[in-house]
Amino acid sequence: MTQRGPGFTYSHPDSPESSPHFPHLYVHLPYCRRRCPYCHVAVWETSSQVPLHGLLAAVLQEMRTLRGELGEPLTSLYVGGGTPSFFPEGTMAQLADTLGVRSLPFGTEWTAEANPEDISRGRLDAWKRVGVTRLSLGLQSLSQSVLQALGRSHDATEGIRALEGVAQGEFASWNVDLILGPGLGGMPRLESDLRRILSFSPPHVTLAILEPGELAVTDVEWEQAFPDTYLQTRTRLEEAGLLPVDGVHFARKGHVSLHGQAPRLGEGLRGVGPGAHSIQGGHRFWNLDDPAAYALTVERGESPQAGEEHVSSAARRLEAIHLALASADGLLAGPLTPAGEAMVARWIRSGWCRWDGRRVHLTGEGWLRLDTLTLEWEGHLPPL
Repeated sequence: MTQRGPGFTYSHPDSPESSPHFPHLYVHLPYCRRRCPYCHVAVWETSSQVPLHGLLAAVLQEMRTLRGELGEPLTSLYVGGGTPSFFPEGTMAQLADTLGVRSLPFGTEWTAEANPEDISRGRLDAWKRVGVTRLSLGLQSLSQSVLQALGRSHDATEGIRALEGVAQGEFASWNVDLILGPGLGGMPRLESDLRRILSFSPPHVTLAILEPGELAVTDVEWEQAFPDTYLQTRTRLEEAGLLPVDGVHFARKGHVSLHGQAPRLGEGLRGVGPGAHSIQGGHRFWNLDDPAAYALTVERGESPQAGEEHVSSAARRLEAIHLALASADGLLAGPLTPAGEAMVARWIRSGWCRWDGRRVHLTGEGWLRLDTLTLEWEGHLPPL
């Protein structure tokens, strides 16, 4: 769909509301050995409410009931959490059997998240045999003091061992998470982490950003320390050949996650498991997040859906601008009015964007102001 304002256009694909199929599937396995103090995802530290095998049985049952909603074949399958690697080694095989081979042909991107303490040659080989193509490693840091501050279950030695295993695992692609934020050692720590991580030539690095309020980080600390740390880290990743996909994902050519691009491309995403969210155009819905309530509901043959919303056209337009500005592809702009030219020129002078005659591409400095620039751009568009 193309929306036109006074000298502005932006384009984003419509997700056909009439389409019953979801090309992307997310499976949420919500258990972790330990809940990190900065985590705000629907995860549970122990399986005392519902044993691992009981929760997995409910997730598999929910998957069976929605087979008709999934695309044939799936574009992507993402198994996240929580910590999927906390579950038994055969869990991925059970997921594959439940979906059926027709849904997972050659070419489907299948990502599984893992924590360093769970990495073993046996697990990596088992996952690869059943079709996992991409592994996402929740490393965060190789500094022992930072890992302790974050409440992570692994230590620096396990982190290095996991990097070695994943790098040698012959997956089509893999990703490593690196955390940054005030109070985590600043650039000296990040330089040390980056040097060691980049020595394994990761095809994709995701920056996990510690936000104000997390681990007692104040707004003032964040504003003073974060921008320079972020920009230096971004430069370091680009120098290593990892180009920005958006503000926090950096990938080598050919290693951009298909699953991660689904929201920007407007492609339907179906979530399964406690607390999982689904998106199809303007229709959003989500499951019960309590594992016991979720499992009991599924066992009764009832839908575990806890709520839904229909997002307004104005909110979807704002989201589309935000996603386009954040992406490396940039935001498509039509012939600019004088006011539009003045705005873009001001952004360029400020070092916030580049303009190639058709698209606005934010720089790192611009990405730090993404919310403000999104609202400024949207302000030039007529009401819907």
